[in-house]
Amino acid sequence: MRCRRLAALLLSFASAAGAQRQTGASIASFGALRLPSHDRIVLDGRLSESAWRLASSVGELRQYDPDVGAPATERTDVRVLFDSTTLYVGVHAYDTRPSEVIARILARDQLMLVDPFSGQLAFASDDGIAILIDAFHDRRNAVVFATNPNGAEFDAQITDQGREVNVAWRTVWRVAAARSDSGWTAEFEIPLRSIRHAVDGRPWGFNVFRMIRRKNEQVLWRSWSRDNAGFLKVSEAGDLTGLAGFARAGAGLELKTSAITRAVHGNADGRTTPADAALDLKYEMRPGVTLDATANTDFAQADVDDVQINLTRFNLFFPERRDFFLENAGVFEFGARGVFEPPPWLMFFSRRIGISDSGEIPVVGGLRLTGREGGQTFGLLQMRTRAALDQQRRDYSVARYKRDVGDGGFVGAMYSGVTGRGRRAAGSGGLDFQYWPTSTTNVQGFVAQVWDSASRVPRPASRAHRLMLDRQVERWGALAERMVFGERADPPLGFATRTDIQRNDFQLRFTFRPSVANLRRVEMFNFASYIARTDGALQDWGVGPALSFTFDSGEDVTFYHVEAHTVLDETFDLADRLPIAVGSFANTQTGMFVNTAPSRPVSFTAGGQFQDFYGGTLWTANGSLRLAFGSRALLSFTRVFNEAAVPAGHLVTNVNAVRLGVAFSTRASLATTVQYDALDHVLRSNARLAYLYRPGSELFIVVNGERDDDVARPRQPRTLLAKLTYLARF
Repeated sequence: MRCRRLAALLLSFASAAGAQRQTGASIASFGALRLPSHDRIVLDGRLSESAWRLASSVGELRQYDPDVGAPATERTDVRVLFDSTTLYVGVHAYDTRPSEVIARILARDQLMLVDPFSGQLAFASDDGIAILIDAFHDRRNAVVFATNPNGAEFDAQITDQGREVNVAWRTVWRVAAARSDSGWTAEFEIPLRSIRHAVDGRPWGFNVFRMIRRKNEQVLWRSWSRDNAGFLKVSEAGDLTGLAGFARAGAGLELKTSAITRAVHGNADGRTTPADAALDLKYEMRPGVTLDATANTDFAQADVDDVQINLTRFNLFFPERRDFFLENAGVFEFGARGVFEPPPWLMFFSRRIGISDSGEIPVVGGLRLTGREGGQTFGLLQMRTRAALDQQRRDYSVARYKRDVGDGGFVGAMYSGVTGRGRRAAGSGGLDFQYWPTSTTNVQGFVAQVWDSASRVPRPASRAHRLMLDRQVERWGALAERMVFGERADPPLGFATRTDIQRNDFQLRFTFRPSVANLRRVEMFNFASYIARTDGALQDWGVGPALSFTFDSGEDVTFYHVEAHTVLDETFDLADRLPIAVGSFANTQTGMFVNTAPSRPVSFTAGGQFQDFYGGTLWTANGSLRLAFGSRALLSFTRVFNEAAVPAGHLVTNVNAVRLGVAFSTRASLATTVQYDALDHVLRSNARLAYLYRPGSELFIVVNGERDDDVARPRQPRTLLAKLTYLARF
């Protein structure tokens, strides 16, 4: 009853807060030009072909930051060509001071990142151009392609207007860039089979985002308003028209074979063969519907996890890094991600497949069907793992369905479950939605039921639900959220930070733009959180402000203070060492963090916090120093330090990491990471050489090692691995 009253209150607030769409959200369009049959584009980044001059331009770009809605201070010319199999995008990024264009990134996938504060896709350090394409014009989902003056490649998948941003997604495409006296130019060559698309002649959603780094100026073609808009607001993209007459590219079949050889000193991952092979198949059954199959899957080339020391009573969260699970991951998103915290609740977390606390579980294979049909999005996933280490053979199943609602919203349903030899199915299922009652107001929610192998009867204690309202305009923003997770609402194939709670959160933001001291933006945030058990017993509360200053140069500094309290009902061991007793504790936190401009060749981030901590204190300090050596190499040093003094004793943790990335070209790179955990005296190292010798086909050479300072032998196997993949399209 309380939840229904809250829903009614939030929805009435959303309706009362209705506002007309801003000027930046109005629909605009421009046409793509079919490339004459006798012409072809030579991908050199120079826009020298006559067809580029015949195509129409996207039009004027406007500032998203700093002067919202004002014309861009530098002109940007974007044109689109196509033939029966390929989309070409040409960009001329004019610049009145071309010698000051910044381009320090050459390696693939490094150009953009997701800003943890705004959730927007942002350029990491360079000048750059990003193109957003909504090829089904569903006004929710899109793909992004981006480059810089070096021709570095970046691609990403956008789900539900930025609710999920998959920056690890990769597809087959090419880009080239060149500098000139008038700025820089770029040519994108995107095979149409690399972006699932409609074939009925409907417009495509299209947007352009440019970063002029020396001014820290962000400009967009559409959705440049700050009223809950931005590049990821797919529903406010413009229209790209004239796209018709596409030809089916061959049989729509892709086959990727992988040959793997490894030399292992010791054996801890369940694999006994020094050589192996894997097979991945992709078949476009019809436009927009794709079947993926994988057999004997090997993920040895995946990035390594960062070392984390757990100073909480909850499980740590490590993000997915394996390619097969990253593609179309947004289709299977259900739950709540959270900000600056582990996800409160996810129905499906792909690291439950093939990974255990003891190591890697070999994947026999699996199938994934994803697609778009009319106003519907759907996905099916079926995987099997072998018996290894501490697990028997298991089968994993996920089913997802979404139906478009309104402008950029949806209603959906999902199921995820796991079965094993000799055990009943355990899983979860539920309904969710996202709705935009106005262009500035977003409402999201879900309700789910969990069941385990011991009982198939749904119980109230196994239910989870969430309702969230978010309204953002230029000067202020507010977010209200309520989540309830029953005592047994831990999804077997998902992730839950904690269960048996009812949680209420509220955030309020005020933004000021004073014209003093080179300040670009001052933001004041106010946070309030109240967490109780489902029976009403208090668990945590916290309230406090944060004040953030952002400068024209790109530097920013944030101060925060949170008055908080925690009730601990069960004992736990801090970092598996110091016992923390049951009790009621102050949990007040005071801290700050500072970031220098990422465009500088030498930059750093640093933060520090003092906290009342389970009857004692906790000092935290962390920092990262980054040194860019032209566009070829990036060296970084990171340190995370904690000193806890609690009634049971004293504990110091210190994790140091050194990372070196070397880009030999846009297709070849070396990434090395060395991490030292001073608490456990463990040194971990990883080196990965990646060479994209043809689009979609790569060579990986990976070396992993782990050593314990207290023992004269490796703690875990040293592994040398070579993996060669080859993609054939039929």
